Amino acid sequence: MIDVYHAMACQKAALDTGFTVELGGEPMGFRAPVAEGTIWLTGAAGLFSLRLDHLAAAEAIGAKGGSLTITGAGDLTALLFKLHGLMKTLPFDASAAFDARVAGLPQTTEAERLVVQRIGQDIFRARLVSRWGPACPMTGITDSALLRASHIKAWADCTTTAERLDPENGILLSALWDAAFDRGLVGYSAQGQVLYANALTKSARLALEARITEARALPMSEGRALYLAQHRTKWGLD
Repeated sequence: MIDVYHAMACQKAALDTGFTVELGGEPMGFRAPVAEGTIWLTGAAGLFSLRLDHLAAAEAIGAKGGSLTITGAGDLTALLFKLHGLMKTLPFDASAAFDARVAGLPQTTEAERLVVQRIGQDIFRARLVSRWGPACPMTGITDSALLRASHIKAWADCTTTAERLDPENGILLSALWDAAFDRGLVGYSAQGQVLYANALTKSARLALEARITEARALPMSEGRALYLAQHRTKWGLD
């Protein structure tokens, strides 16, 4: 168990170098808003341990297997400052990061498979925030507890890890909008305009529209448009 001194030193080093999104846990997880990937820090007896899932950045700092031991808080801060720059500029291989994090994990039972899926969902959510921003595009809500990382093409329907972790294949939605989108009760046109299914009741539509802070369209890209076309076809929203 990490002691108070090392926990405070890890937190300070992370926050001072741009890793300002705190994930908690032990080891302590952090992300940088402007970079993809996650770092985990812990320490004991004056030594600090770093683990990261950004494999290109890990290779650049000599973190074999994504892990490295650092002597002293000052050296940790200096390393994280360098790492922050590397994680902003070097390409992030989400599939490789996912494979590294689930390597060796059993996937025999449904519970074990759900653990693996949650790891993928965690990577996917972080990529959505990095690509599209930390707010629901419909309501403007930024409280992470009220936001869902919604796949456009469902996890179970994806044929590759790359599809499952692709930030073009997702929308960060508030809980009510996520539920409606997941059930095909709402969708989006090629221009990002909201489409409502005939099965959606008038009261439900009014409830959804009441939460739109202004006339909004979903930010679009070529990749997102392709996934949304599949969603419209699946749910008969064309």
